[in-house]
Amino acid sequence: MNAWGIELSAGRATFTRMLETEEQRVALEAQFYRDQKEWAAHTQSGIEYLTIINEEYKILFTNHLQPGVPDPTGNSCLDFVPPDQRCILQGAIEKTFCAGLPQHFETKATGPDGELSYYSGWAHLRRNEEGAAHVVLVGTDITHLRRIEEKLIVSDKTLHSLVANAPDFIGIIERDHTLSFLNRALSEDANRVAVGSTIEKFLPEEEKEKVYGAIERVFNTGKNEAYEIAIPLAHKKGDDTIFSTRLSPIMLGDEVKSVTLISTDITKKYRADESFRASEEKLMQRQKLQALGQLTGGIAHDFNNLLMVIRSSLEEAEVARNDPNAVYQLVQIADEAVERAAALTHRLLAFGRKQSLSPQNLTIRTLFVKITELFRRTLGPQVAIDVQLSSQIWQCVADPEQLESALLNLAINGRDAMGEAGGQLKLSATNYTHTVTTSKKALGDLKEGHYVCLSVTDNGIGIDAASLAKVFEPFFTTKSTGQGNGLGLSMVYGFTQQSGGHVEMRSVLGKGTNVTLYLPRAPEKNEELSKALSRKKQLLSEGKGQEILLVEDEPTVARLTQRLIKRLGYEVTHVTTAALALKHLSQNKKTRLLFTDIVLPGGMSGVGLCKEALAISPHLRVLFMTGYENGFLPKTSHQRVLSKPFTGEELAKELNSLLSPS
Repeated sequence: MNAWGIELSAGRATFTRMLETEEQRVALEAQFYRDQKEWAAHTQSGIEYLTIINEEYKILFTNHLQPGVPDPTGNSCLDFVPPDQRCILQGAIEKTFCAGLPQHFETKATGPDGELSYYSGWAHLRRNEEGAAHVVLVGTDITHLRRIEEKLIVSDKTLHSLVANAPDFIGIIERDHTLSFLNRALSEDANRVAVGSTIEKFLPEEEKEKVYGAIERVFNTGKNEAYEIAIPLAHKKGDDTIFSTRLSPIMLGDEVKSVTLISTDITKKYRADESFRASEEKLMQRQKLQALGQLTGGIAHDFNNLLMVIRSSLEEAEVARNDPNAVYQLVQIADEAVERAAALTHRLLAFGRKQSLSPQNLTIRTLFVKITELFRRTLGPQVAIDVQLSSQIWQCVADPEQLESALLNLAINGRDAMGEAGGQLKLSATNYTHTVTTSKKALGDLKEGHYVCLSVTDNGIGIDAASLAKVFEPFFTTKSTGQGNGLGLSMVYGFTQQSGGHVEMRSVLGKGTNVTLYLPRAPEKNEELSKALSRKKQLLSEGKGQEILLVEDEPTVARLTQRLIKRLGYEVTHVTTAALALKHLSQNKKTRLLFTDIVLPGGMSGVGLCKEALAISPHLRVLFMTGYENGFLPKTSHQRVLSKPFTGEELAKELNSLLSPS
């Protein structure tokens, strides 16, 4: 029994030699292989293709038949491969016959399914007892492997084309931050040195730390990273090029082997966004100017009314000078008109910029007593005011003037919504604690904490859902032309946001509207109002003769301010320009405090005067006065700001704070 499971007997060999024709001999040998049942069964069930040929290449046995060829015995094996493949198979067979050693070959041939297939095979030589040589061809169908290779080649070429022609920079970064691949040059000279160099080599100094950290995080965490950088490219003139870069890990098991880099040039988009923002700011400024033009008539009307109240009150006070009670009441009316005029000015200034706030701890009951009286005078008798306060109401932190203005604005809106017939306006306050589990979902980004809720509720016509979504937008109003400018609620919104709170509006058509202000709770440390009131008289008489230099060019303001300063117990010298103030300071070293307006004639402002004055007298205290404090004036222990119009109490407090021994 030889290696192929074939046993040749001497008698059969003798019989074979006696055959007269080649056809008879081939047929007999073929029959011999077919008669080996164990062999035939094995080869027919195997996955390899097995063919046995003689020295003339004629087939003696094959285990797989081609379609339409019931019995290939006696045919040349070369007839079953394409003409362009015959030399490959013939060469392998000839080498096997000549050298006697196995030969490998790859060729194409028609398979059992009739399709042209790829085969990887070996040719083996065997001889029978008479010395006749046969070649056994054993082949494996590798068509699926060749198809995969072809697809990979196409895929690789496609991917290479996509990457090479991509508008983005695509690269691979190794653990030491070197570039092992880059699809295109970073600059005209970089194509020779990019691969193999660290990526930081091509970055500006100020961007290296950012990129280094991002790459390290990808290697250490296996998570994506993204950043934007500005890079000056040698082949581009002008501004730096802005890139948006994404880093992604290339994983081998659980380990990050390298990092892919994709950088997109977003310079045009970045510049377009900048241009859009600039255009948007210009548009907003234009809208503000248009709105100011629309507001001019209404503001002039309001100021004229207030000036009329002040003038009439003063005239009546002069007539009734012999009646102290009447004079006192008339002065109080004039004082209230001044407060309303100041509040109107602050609202106008807040429209053009972010208003500087002076938050204080406010006692709600005291606030409601004051605001309720203001409501009654402003809203008229047709509006019934209902005040509701929870027990143990907390103090809140807010600018009192801005809060009163906001509440008054809401009350006026409520009155207008109720119409000429009037209705009921409810003013209420409750304590509220906001947590992440709070059911209220309309409170925006309100932080967790304790708040005081101040609500103004009317039973007017209400607001529809579409309008309700826009009520806090500047210039949006549901009122008729000439009855509203659409700024009131946007200012209320801005005030609450600046104060660290929020504003919420709810409304039902035909039933009314509720607006709630959420203001932060004041710290537990509480100063009683009575203590503050008890200091008013003390503050008005605390001056001890210290010398104050007043710089004010408006004669009436200067005359009244001088009078007030002297009444507070200080010595005062008045000048009208910064130049005269500096001359006085250089000649009078006893001056303790400079009290100056911001806007002065002569080319030097109050801020400039302050700098020059401190160079002369480094220990000088400075108090600025201004009608439009913008939040950028210096405020230190030696420099303060007082907003016009101010009261004697406010001036006394600032002077006392600056001139008291530290």
